[in-house]
Amino acid sequence: MITDLGLIALVIAALTAIYSFVMAIVGGNQKRPEHIESARRAAIVVMPLLTLSCLAIVYSNLVGDYSVEYTYRVSNSTTPDFLRITALWGGQNGSLLFWNWLMSLYIFFVFLRPWKSNRDLLPWVIAVSIGTQAFFILLTIFFANPFARLFSDAAGNVSSSIFPVAGLLPFRAADGQGLNPLLRHPGMIIHPPMLYLGFVGLVIPFAYAIGALLAKNKTDSWIHAMRRPALVAWLFLGLGLLLGARWAYDVLGWGGYWGWDPVENSALLPWLTMTAFLHSVIIQEKRGMFKVWNVILIGLSFALMIIGTLATRTGIISSVHSFARSSLGLPFVAFTGFVLIGTAVLTVSRWNLLRSDNKLASIFSREAMFLLNNFVFMILTFTVFVGTWLPMISELFGGEKLTVGPAVYNMLIGPQVAALILLMGIGPLVAWHKSSTETLGKMMWKPAVLAVAVMVLLFVTGVDKIFVVIGFGLVAFSLAITLTEYWRGMRARHKLSGENYFAAFTHLIARNRRRYGGYLIHFGVLVMGIGVLGSINYQVETQRSLAPGGQMQVGPYTITYERALTCDPSLGQMSPDCTEWYTERGRDIAIVAGYMTIEKAGQAPVRVAPYREIFLNGTGELTPPGVLSTIGEDLYLLFLGEQSGFGTIKAYINPLIQFLWVGGIILVLGTLVAMWPTAAERRQMVAAPERTVAGAVQ
Repeated sequence: MITDLGLIALVIAALTAIYSFVMAIVGGNQKRPEHIESARRAAIVVMPLLTLSCLAIVYSNLVGDYSVEYTYRVSNSTTPDFLRITALWGGQNGSLLFWNWLMSLYIFFVFLRPWKSNRDLLPWVIAVSIGTQAFFILLTIFFANPFARLFSDAAGNVSSSIFPVAGLLPFRAADGQGLNPLLRHPGMIIHPPMLYLGFVGLVIPFAYAIGALLAKNKTDSWIHAMRRPALVAWLFLGLGLLLGARWAYDVLGWGGYWGWDPVENSALLPWLTMTAFLHSVIIQEKRGMFKVWNVILIGLSFALMIIGTLATRTGIISSVHSFARSSLGLPFVAFTGFVLIGTAVLTVSRWNLLRSDNKLASIFSREAMFLLNNFVFMILTFTVFVGTWLPMISELFGGEKLTVGPAVYNMLIGPQVAALILLMGIGPLVAWHKSSTETLGKMMWKPAVLAVAVMVLLFVTGVDKIFVVIGFGLVAFSLAITLTEYWRGMRARHKLSGENYFAAFTHLIARNRRRYGGYLIHFGVLVMGIGVLGSINYQVETQRSLAPGGQMQVGPYTITYERALTCDPSLGQMSPDCTEWYTERGRDIAIVAGYMTIEKAGQAPVRVAPYREIFLNGTGELTPPGVLSTIGEDLYLLFLGEQSGFGTIKAYINPLIQFLWVGGIILVLGTLVAMWPTAAERRQMVAAPERTVAGAVQ
């Protein structure tokens, strides 16, 4: 009954979204405030309806209603309750419903608050955002419905359908298949929601951009209005990428964190274009330039979100035949084409509104640096896009699937990232309109000397890879400039107000959060760069088979193998030592653990137990590592199993990898600083509400 209510709520949500879309279009075209208000209210109602739908699926999972196909596929009697809840996004149909709910949250909060400005944009922003919402809800209802039930025929063949089928009887399985074990790790519980929040969050800045074009708005007011939603979407995309990398590092057991997998790349692509957009809009705000660039970048970001969703949900990249078998393929392709063509046509038709207020005066200007930044990001995006889609393109046109490996990606992308790091350093030093080479030289020579000193030091100490030496030099150059920008601001406040340096630092950020939050983001990216350079280029790998008590040497570490422990619930009786392995796991997994001790001169011994998780349903296995972390490196140990009394151990040393995770945290903090409202903005937020639509069409 509750599941049926969830389906009814989903259908009503679709009808409400369609109604809101139509009323917004009619209200905008006919200048009818009452229609616009009705559209706004309908858009707000979609979120509670989708909440009911999501709760219905969660309820079905919790009570084990295995007559519901989705519950049957993602839950079983051994699944812990917490995982039954998170199983909402553990399968394709449920995750699409969850995707819809997250999108409705953005729409709910954007239109719940009174619009005190940009009222001419309101009907068009509603139309674009709720129109996208309607598309995804209809996609869920007709192509990936999580409320479908199981039915069987007289021969015992089981199928699924939303409605009862003549000649078939309702079927309820005795137990479910259970959640994919890959999705039981905490990282994967959090990773998809973060990524989804980033993906669906792009609908709001896209709606503002298209809304401004549809409304023929000549001002830059839409840029100011969508800046914070754009930062929120960008932040969640970045968080999703970081958590995905951490999950790969902690669970997949291959010693790395980024393999240029199509799913990873599909999330990276809109993050790259949004990064370019967030830089480019600064020029539109400050100088009235790059207006066409900004519309293209936001449209491309939104399209890449749709394309990425197409790639991950249809399997089209792995095989063109997967696309043919997927019911989602054609709707996604049609919608992507509509977005790209519609954005292009609208941009051309509004070309006069997008003319720049100023022209580029000099290549030695901040505007020129931002333009170069846009070009490099576009080249980087193109490189990743081609590498990601090459298997499908080559199979479609040549009959043979070609793939791009990590080594090729690193070779092509390394110089492009180096160019971005260089621009990250030079950009803050260059003045608006025009800078003299003499002034630039005076500001750059000290960071340049530091960069050269770092490169010489690395070369002298044995770092023989020239591109690594150059990479660290560029990071040192840009780090020095970023820190100098903070120092100059702190020193100026200290001299002006007499504050101590810590107070000057905090007040500096509080008074100019956007600027210094941006510098903090740059600082985080540069720290991450240190981790990437070290871990990719100087990873050490060793594998040995040892008898109990045997030792192996990996760099400065001595590893002593103690024993193996096998825990298999399907065999019945297990060792008492197995109890600790099943406190938070379902009993549909066998564990093979290897206990070992790590010793390093001058440090206390550390005991770790890397293990294998073998899925008893035959779907595969995981090899989570045992990790000893220091600021300088990680010792990453895998236990591959025991045979004839010998345990096989694979060991990696990953230099400087902690800088990657620390830099990611700094990046997140910098983003929060940059988008945190000022006191004036907070006062505006809590001001007495005005009528939302009154005057919207005046």
